[in-house]
Amino acid sequence: METERTLIVGRLLRLSLGIFLAFLIFQLIGKWGTTGVIQTAEGFAIVAAIYVGIYWAVLKREPSPTVRKLLTALPLALLILLGGNAWVEGVFAFFALSLFVAAANGHPGCEVTAIQSAIWKREARLTCILFGSFDSLERRMVARQKRE
Repeated sequence: METERTLIVGRLLRLSLGIFLAFLIFQLIGKWGTTGVIQTAEGFAIVAAIYVGIYWAVLKREPSPTVRKLLTALPLALLILLGGNAWVEGVFAFFALSLFVAAANGHPGCEVTAIQSAIWKREARLTCILFGSFDSLERRMVARQKRE
């Protein structure tokens, strides 16, 4: 069964936020120097490993919708825990790359699974706290235009 793709406004929002985060990362890394680059890479690797685990859990374990929503809050918890550290740029780098992938392939749902979904060609649907409302509104508007 073909899943519904994100429409143009959702893709542009994801692309715009990805560009903003990439710009922010380069600004912050410039302040940290070589140490910042290393810690950013470490942070990226840690966050990527965490989300590969989440992706596996969602695909294999089929958690309840409540657990899925809690999983989407994990990035916020990571930012709070890692605050003030160059690892935060690694978190931003993971989100920026995920947003670029989600914008390019129209991945619906939470952007944190976009990379894994693109690699394994299998989607794990997590509710997207940030973009879910925009995607839903855009779908309703397009459906209304098609009916008219």
